[in-house]
Amino acid sequence: MVSGPACGGRIDVPAGLAVDRHVERVAELLWLGLVLGCSRPIFHGTFGRSPQIRIFSICMMKSTEVIELVKIVGGVVAFSLGLWQYRVAQSWKRMEFIAAEIAKFRADPMVKKVFLMLDWRARRIDLGVAKAPDEAIPVVTYELVTCALVLHSEDKTFTPIEAAIRDHFDVFLDYLCHFEAFISAGLVRSQELRPYLEYWTNAVAGGDNIPRELLVQFWQFVDSYGYASARRLVSRLHPSLSSDFPEAAGDS
Repeated sequence: MVSGPACGGRIDVPAGLAVDRHVERVAELLWLGLVLGCSRPIFHGTFGRSPQIRIFSICMMKSTEVIELVKIVGGVVAFSLGLWQYRVAQSWKRMEFIAAEIAKFRADPMVKKVFLMLDWRARRIDLGVAKAPDEAIPVVTYELVTCALVLHSEDKTFTPIEAAIRDHFDVFLDYLCHFEAFISAGLVRSQELRPYLEYWTNAVAGGDNIPRELLVQFWQFVDSYGYASARRLVSRLHPSLSSDFPEAAGDS
């Protein structure tokens, strides 16, 4: 496994996936070198002339030159086929990696509750806050989430429910930072993640019915507490984010 930083934490990715991205780039350079370098001795004196002379020169090539030409062409074809097969295998490997990471994201209990908080104007959600046996599960509203995401100040005291909401959004944003780290490292492409993240990134980018007051507070929370990678990820998928919700000066 290869580890890297993401939002102050660390991420683990398969070592093979990280290495194979570099191997693919090297293979492309080798292919280019094979075409340009190996063919130059034979073609240098032939293909720099007029069309008539080129045709005559090819016809007059010695058998050894023809054999050498066939070897070069065959080598290029074989190498190209191998590179194509390698890319197909890499694509499958990326898809498997993405599927596994998205599965962890969607299965996380805290992330599931953030989904509910973003999707419902008012919903009873068990946030794990201690309560009396006969006490009902609290109703979480957009207004409550907005209050929970305000920035720290000397005169602000968070209730246990508000603190729990902040903890849940911390986990949600950590995952977004991880996805952005995968893209920045070249392990996956943003368009490969789009189908899985489109709904929720669109929601926090203002494309749903979430009140603007909540979204403004959400992005202040993101910008003030070191979740710049989450903003970059959402901006990749929704370029209008920077104009709709300009970046605030963060504390970190």
